[in-house]
Amino acid sequence: MLIFLHGLGASGKTAFDILHLAAFGARERVFVLAPDGSVDRQRRQFWNAGRACCNFDRRDIDDVARLAQLIDTWRARPNVDASRIYVMGHSNGGFMTERLACALGDRITAAASMSGAAPPVEQVCTATKSLALLEVHGDADEIVRYAGGSVFDSPELSRFPGAQQGFRDWAKRLGCTGSALAAPDRDLDARLPGSETRVERYANCASGSVELWTVQGGNHFVGTGQQTFEAIWQFLSAHHS
Repeated sequence: MLIFLHGLGASGKTAFDILHLAAFGARERVFVLAPDGSVDRQRRQFWNAGRACCNFDRRDIDDVARLAQLIDTWRARPNVDASRIYVMGHSNGGFMTERLACALGDRITAAASMSGAAPPVEQVCTATKSLALLEVHGDADEIVRYAGGSVFDSPELSRFPGAQQGFRDWAKRLGCTGSALAAPDRDLDARLPGSETRVERYANCASGSVELWTVQGGNHFVGTGQQTFEAIWQFLSAHHS
């Protein structure tokens, strides 16, 4: 089962249409769920992924509990392989994906965050035996900056860690030892020349693994293309709990 979490102002239907998720699910024999977030005062759908993003109205919404119930309901179905539960999301959905990986790491096999950010380092996460986490981020992102900061550069919002810091924080949470290793560069974005994506990973981890794909020259929307989606799916589907 794959859960796709949309970005701020987008929707599950948008994801299904742009990424052809219905055809993908039929081809890969995977249930694909793309739920909608709540609606804010500006009529944008959002996820409450923590203080940094993107509950701008500061409403009392527990999206972790809501999505946990969704995951548990589907995991219990006899035609769903509970050892293959995957979550991925873009932007606000990327923040929410990493929030779920922290809170529900014992129920999620692998997760991928695109243009999102890790929870703050002080966030206590649920212990997990084997969680594979992937962060995909463009280093030219002007909305969720690669180096960290606040969404939209808004001084009113809490700060989020940069991609490299989040990568290291996840390595600590997953009990990784040693330094991150470089893997061959990848071509994720056809709009950028050559193999523009730098791959780093921690593989010697007690409780899983973590990778960072840095799209050099990539903007906030690097994760929304079909080529990137297929590469991320290859990462997710390679893992079984």
